[in-house]
Amino acid sequence: MDNITKLLFFDIDGTLAYAGSTPLPSTLEALTKARKNGCKIFLSTGRPDRLIPPAIEALKPDGGIYSAGAKIIYDGTSLYDRPMTNEEMNDIISILDQYKLPYCLEAAYASYEKGMDILDNQEDSAFLNSELRRLIDMRTSFISGSRPVSAYVDDPVYKITFMSPDMDTILSVKEALGDQVTFVWFPMPRNELNILNGEISLKGIDKGVALLKICDHLGLTKDDCIAFGDSMNDAAMLKTAGIGVAMGNADAATKAVADRVCEDCDQDGIAKELTRLGLV
Repeated sequence: MDNITKLLFFDIDGTLAYAGSTPLPSTLEALTKARKNGCKIFLSTGRPDRLIPPAIEALKPDGGIYSAGAKIIYDGTSLYDRPMTNEEMNDIISILDQYKLPYCLEAAYASYEKGMDILDNQEDSAFLNSELRRLIDMRTSFISGSRPVSAYVDDPVYKITFMSPDMDTILSVKEALGDQVTFVWFPMPRNELNILNGEISLKGIDKGVALLKICDHLGLTKDDCIAFGDSMNDAAMLKTAGIGVAMGNADAATKAVADRVCEDCDQDGIAKELTRLGLV
């Protein structure tokens, strides 16, 4: 095994760059220097591996945690791959349908959305307003390969995301799901409607557990890890790593579980923090 200085884990959206943007030149330079100084670079994202932006792929990471920990790859080799069974998936869907919530099945080959059809067919839906229609339409168009959930056939599903109009609904869904899943919620970024985003993974799957699996594979410990994130779906990773760094643009709850807070992702946060940590 090569002499490794540190394992560096980076969320993508809101951490390496805002969604739809490319990493800053300072970020690219800092990661290049960190790698030359013996660090291994890992992505750690809720995205499936098929939806990594080209600008992020260009970083040539040493490995990645995908679908919030349901899939792990190191040096081109799969270390972990755990999609939901049909029974597990359908149990979750039945609860989301009960509350008439828009959701997305994030699968191996496509994303399957149930959103606009709920708005069109349920006049009593809490989501029935033009601004939210626009928000969901934008979200659907952002997801490459999006299909209606009615088109779903035998495509391994790793994670299910949904949107909620209020905190009471989030808490009701969480209670209905029980302790058989990993449940994370947070405000959707950059929206003025205070819509909440929920992410559902299988029990025992999160970015922190995935980080430890990589450590075990490399014969290292969590103290050899530094993780960067901006949202509560990064919380388990930030708490597990030897050093957890929240971005300046992170929500307050995420900052509260981190060891350190750096500048925003569009204000050289990663480069400045890696410099302070003596890695570049």
